Amino acid sequence: MRRRVWIPAVVVALGLLLWFTWDREPPVATPVVAKKVTARPPRPTRAPSRTAPPREPREPAPQGRTRPEVSFMPPGHGQPFVEDTDEAEPAEVTVHVVDPRGQGGRMRPRCTNVVPDAPEKVSETTTIWRFTARAGPCSVQGMRKDGALPAWTDEVNLDLVSGESYDVVLELPAERTGGLGVAFEPVEQGMLVTSVHAGTPAEALGLEPGDVIVEVDGLPTAALSGVEFQQVLAGPEGTAVQFLVARGDQEPQPYEIVRSFVER
Repeated sequence: MRRRVWIPAVVVALGLLLWFTWDREPPVATPVVAKKVTARPPRPTRAPSRTAPPREPREPAPQGRTRPEVSFMPPGHGQPFVEDTDEAEPAEVTVHVVDPRGQGGRMRPRCTNVVPDAPEKVSETTTIWRFTARAGPCSVQGMRKDGALPAWTDEVNLDLVSGESYDVVLELPAERTGGLGVAFEPVEQGMLVTSVHAGTPAEALGLEPGDVIVEVDGLPTAALSGVEFQQVLAGPEGTAVQFLVARGDQEPQPYEIVRSFVER
């Protein structure tokens, strides 16, 4: 009996609940407000420590010559980058190498920023060498090969001025070059003999590898470069030269030879 009374009571309670809530407006959802996002300012760019100025276009180098490269040291930290733009006009040098033997002598310049042209043989005995170089001290010398030895001209010294032109004549000797007939290398005491060529004055004198030439025609060889030693020891075939040779712990002994031609 109690169960039958409980069921209708529940139904009535549900009905009353529906009646009270039927005409009421549904709850209004709280609107979502969009947050204002402020754009982040761009990160400032770091200024470069070195800036290179824009390069202006340059005229092409004359045909047959190459423009020398400009070398520079990098600046220190925080210093502006500045390129060396030294465009001073170079000096022009023309060298006539005269070789009476007709072998077409060569030319050796000792100048700054040398830009050479191809040599031009204008006769059986004369070859013309042309080059440009930066203003300043400069020297030129002619050379040819006589067998195993070089023949040299006198060295001509110049003081080049920007934009100026120079003509130099270098004349090689007509005689063949003769010498002692040894190979050598510089050491502290002088010039060390490393080998002796067969059939030469050095072999006839009995020179041996290990001997040290300490003096030539009164000049200490310890103060000479290899090229300077060659120029003093070698000379026109048939001429004489004096020198001192040290062997082991012995006192240097004097020698004299007549220069002879040395085959390759």
